[in-house]
Amino acid sequence: MVTFNSNGISFTIASVLPAQDPVEEILTGVIDGVNKIFTTANNFKGGSTKVFKNGLKQVLGVHYTETDTNEITFVDAPDAIGFEDILIINYKRG
Repeated sequence: MVTFNSNGISFTIASVLPAQDPVEEILTGVIDGVNKIFTTANNFKGGSTKVFKNGLKQVLGVHYTETDTNEITFVDAPDAIGFEDILIINYKRG
C-alpha cells in the first residue's frame, strides 16, 4: 500500500498482486497400462488441477483423484498400446 500527499490531498493506492498463472506440464510417471500414479514438478492447490489425456479433459473425482499435493491417481491406468497416452496437467501452485 502506498500513500501520496500532494497539495494537501492524500490518496492511497493498494497494491494488487497479479493472479497466479496456472502451471502447465506433462505429468511424470510410467505409462505402461498398469501404473496409475503420476506426479507434478510442484505442489498444487487442491481442486485446481485440470488433467488432459490425449487432449480430452478428464473429470476430477471421475477419471482421477488428487492423492497428494503433487500427485494424482487415475482410475484407469494410462496406456502405451499402439501409442503412448499423452498426459498434460494445468494447476495453480500450492
